[in-house]
Amino acid sequence: MLVLCIPTLSPAGAARAVALIESALRGTLRPYRVFVVDNGGHFIDRALPPAWRDVEIYRPGTNIGVGPAWNEALRRFPYATVVFANDDITLAPDSIEKLIAPTVADGATMVCTSGHGFSFFLLTPEHVRWIGYFDEGFAPAYYEDTDYGRRMAMAGVSRLIVETGATHNEQSTSKDMGWDAQLLIDKQAVRYAAKWGGFQSEETFTHPWGIDFEVCVPSCNTTTLQRLIDSLAWQTVRPTAVTIASNADIQIDTRGLKVRQVKFWSDAYAIGDGDVSLRRNVATWAAESPYIVYSDDDQVWPQSAMEWFSRRFTTGEHFVVGHHRFVENIEADWRSLRNAKAETGVSRERHPNQEHWWQSCWGGCIGIHAMMIKYGVGGWDMGYPAAEDQQLARRIVGMGDDSHIRVHEPPWAWHEKDAIHNAPWVEPHRNACAKGEHVMVPDGEVSRCSECPVVRRSDDKTWPTVQLYDPANVRTETLWL
Repeated sequence: MLVLCIPTLSPAGAARAVALIESALRGTLRPYRVFVVDNGGHFIDRALPPAWRDVEIYRPGTNIGVGPAWNEALRRFPYATVVFANDDITLAPDSIEKLIAPTVADGATMVCTSGHGFSFFLLTPEHVRWIGYFDEGFAPAYYEDTDYGRRMAMAGVSRLIVETGATHNEQSTSKDMGWDAQLLIDKQAVRYAAKWGGFQSEETFTHPWGIDFEVCVPSCNTTTLQRLIDSLAWQTVRPTAVTIASNADIQIDTRGLKVRQVKFWSDAYAIGDGDVSLRRNVATWAAESPYIVYSDDDQVWPQSAMEWFSRRFTTGEHFVVGHHRFVENIEADWRSLRNAKAETGVSRERHPNQEHWWQSCWGGCIGIHAMMIKYGVGGWDMGYPAAEDQQLARRIVGMGDDSHIRVHEPPWAWHEKDAIHNAPWVEPHRNACAKGEHVMVPDGEVSRCSECPVVRRSDDKTWPTVQLYDPANVRTETLWL
């Protein structure tokens, strides 16, 4: 399936996009769908002509930027080869056909037009599997293509340059809208340098933000693993590896990620229900990166989540990340959630729809230096089949001079309570907290955001150490999936 994506913003750009669409529909290879991202709301609002039956117009209501517009097409058409064209591109009748030909003849996954770079190019689904989406931190424009090229270079993936007969009229949106383009370019260049340890051609980092991290997954329910891997694959910052502690027969598409499965056996520790801390420890000791992000096996991560983690790591901070647990109302209603025990969190009273409710919890979302886990606190305490994350946070506090552990609760990580019911995943409203704009206030041993759902500790509860992990008591086998 072939999709043509055209982002447009200005009135002049919208007029150019009309001409571009008409030439694409008359070409020798007609796209299955033409997807217009109308960032400025200036595209035609009259009824589309019959010949435009394959044209879809998406109006986000604000200028989401170039990278996010491209990502929107990739998200909506995950199995399509997507051709991206600036609205100031003029096509020859066979330009699209020439652009896509190398994907068939040579197996190319990214093809660009000679001399035009990211003004007229295509990505195949295989390419997105390996590289991920565009970094939306470079919105509204500039350096999202440079960053993508850097990530391709780090992954050893190249692009193919071909002649297509297309021409670029160089009528940029910044000129149309009267922007000071150089100020924006300079701002994005600084962000790029911070992300890659130097300006273009002077980069020193091999990992974004200079952070090498792995995602560790204690897996009991392999039916949701593919969804987790899919969400990690679309990240703008991908983990170096994913380590899954599980004895199950795992059959997943790794989406280009390095995924290791660690099987484990022990005569000293019980294996079965309630052994999540043991699984976390097994994955931790198998991980080779200096930083670790813990994820439950049924979570879904939006594309900016791992970048958020990476940037938190640059501060040297250990932290806990709250998220919203998906609860089907056939099992619980908001009143029972609001009255739940303190350590399980409190519910959101404003539900996103009529079928589902959300509960705030800490879950397995913890970002930390591996050495702190292994040698600082001695691993996860296996005497806690639940609330093991809260107990770990308080042990970390006891290790150093810090009087608190920050609890960040941006509502961007979700997991279903019970996958058996196959209830649809619904994303909650993106508020300021989802963008990292937190108002932190002290709360005993932790800090919390006054605007986020709150996970409180029980003042009368103690958190003694019960059973720490000894890797000598576990036999393991590592399989690369």
